[in-house]
Amino acid sequence: MPSRPTVPVRLMLWLVVAWPLAYVLMQTLAFVQPPLALFDVPLGVGLSALLLARGRERGWVTMLVWLLAAVFHAWSGTGGWTSVLLAAAETGLLALAAWLLTPGGRIFRLSTPLAAVRFLAVLVPLVLLLALARLLAGPVLLPWWPELLLSLADGMLLVVPVLLHALGSRDWLSAADPPFRHLAGMVCLGLMTLVLALVFGEARFGVAGWGMQPLVWLPLVLLALTVMYWPGPGSSLAVFWLALLSGLATVAGMGPFARMALAMPLSVLNVQFYVAGAAVLVLALGAFGLEWRQRVWRGLEWRRRCLWGLEQLGVVAFEFEPGYGHWRWQGDTERILEEGAGTLADRRHVLAHVPAGQRQALDEALTAASMGDAGHVQVWDWHDRNGAVRPVRWRLAVEWDDSGEVCLVRGLLEPLAAASGDTVVV
Repeated sequence: MPSRPTVPVRLMLWLVVAWPLAYVLMQTLAFVQPPLALFDVPLGVGLSALLLARGRERGWVTMLVWLLAAVFHAWSGTGGWTSVLLAAAETGLLALAAWLLTPGGRIFRLSTPLAAVRFLAVLVPLVLLLALARLLAGPVLLPWWPELLLSLADGMLLVVPVLLHALGSRDWLSAADPPFRHLAGMVCLGLMTLVLALVFGEARFGVAGWGMQPLVWLPLVLLALTVMYWPGPGSSLAVFWLALLSGLATVAGMGPFARMALAMPLSVLNVQFYVAGAAVLVLALGAFGLEWRQRVWRGLEWRRRCLWGLEQLGVVAFEFEPGYGHWRWQGDTERILEEGAGTLADRRHVLAHVPAGQRQALDEALTAASMGDAGHVQVWDWHDRNGAVRPVRWRLAVEWDDSGEVCLVRGLLEPLAAASGDTVVV
């Protein structure tokens, strides 16, 4: 018996609350023509909800998106049947985009460069088709088609990453990052806010302050630094904050974009291009940052597993580069060898723990390994700091570079139960 689709109650309740808020924000950022705003954020909310829905739950979310879109189109002054048909067209396009991004019905995540490229590849035709639907429904917007395209694109670029990171991953502060990185990201975000307030917050930086207008690019530098230190949710929130401050200022006739333009449409295009460039920059850099963070986390997790395995086997591992004296140790050397890793930093310190009669043989074995002769097993006595002597089995291996030279020597040390007396080659 086929399973019935579940109703994503939490997601639908969130959508019912978020859509009106997005509509209010869009109306706040409206310019000249009431039906058009700087950033069309409600459709971004709808696409985010569809991307967050799992499997057949997406059907319920699609119906709710269509209903909300129809209601708010009618509220904006669009005719009754026109609002219904326009909402149906927009919802269908959003559902198609969600299916293209997640054909298997999984939650879409902007956590890899490939995911970011897929999102942009789907976004371009989606925006074109959405703009075409709007123009067919309201030909009055035809003179404003460039602003319409950028409004739809900016709305998607601003809202979707924020909501996907906030509701999808909820990974605001990753354990893979040291605390100073989070703090540095927050500091960069604060500096960006300060610069935005200086550049966009005062009209004097317009006509009277033409020399201050190059500062409009400084927030993008601070935004890039925020992405480097705080990828994912933090950077998405940062670009949304940049768009909000610059958009509100431009609509109010303040800031360099409003003063540079001779007419309102030009100032609108300026800020829309500005925000679109910032959003794409954050999307690309954030995806690379998240992938790097995931690689770091997987590396740390793999290291923990390897250390646990070494501890369970009762062995320690070391490695060194030929010609470079420093030895790197892995495992509990304090418990297994009765010596700290800091006291076994190079060959000289290691040989000091081997009886005098065996030092030359061990030294020759290490030299031979540095030249590529390894793979056998040898046993030497080991003197710990407490004066006890016990045999330790050495397993040596080498790693070659592309030129055929030994680039790394690795080894495993395993203490044995009884004294060896002499060097043993197995």
